[in-house]
Amino acid sequence: MTRPEVAFWALLAATAAVFLAMAFWSVPRLEDHASGDLPFDVRLLGYSYEEARDYLARLGREGRIFYLNVQWRLDSVFPALLALTLGFALPWLYPGAGPWGRAVLIVLAYAGAVFDYVENYHIASMMIAGPDLLTQDTVAAASRASILKWVFDGLAFMVCLIGVLRLVSGAGRRRKRSVNS
Repeated sequence: MTRPEVAFWALLAATAAVFLAMAFWSVPRLEDHASGDLPFDVRLLGYSYEEARDYLARLGREGRIFYLNVQWRLDSVFPALLALTLGFALPWLYPGAGPWGRAVLIVLAYAGAVFDYVENYHIASMMIAGPDLLTQDTVAAASRASILKWVFDGLAFMVCLIGVLRLVSGAGRRRKRSVNS
């Protein structure tokens, strides 16, 4: 295995480990604190000021502290890991993309991370403010960043999935041709 391949698989493993820690530990714990309501980070369609205020009130001080000490730290490394993993995978899946195509793929890989970090900043501000000092501008900025994060991550995953399907179907066609020859 080449060094880039080793780096890719290590990044993928680290990305998966952080994702699994959030999916099976920190996010469910935040849901428990907030009576089953989803954290801001996983709301694909964003949230209103009223929804944010209500969530923060139900989350309580202990839940907000957990968010800042655990979830925020996990979600501080996850966007970079995901962007690096996609940044390796997308150009590899589309080797004939050319310089402009490769640039688009790289931007697509990193755009979700940029919006994730903007989202994290605003969510941390909301956690610190709590429900009583929350501002509509902060909620609106966080919600926009959440939506844009999901849009760009979703696009990157779809392009990645299409690339994997093309790769698998191409390998299948090559194998079938060699058997028929």
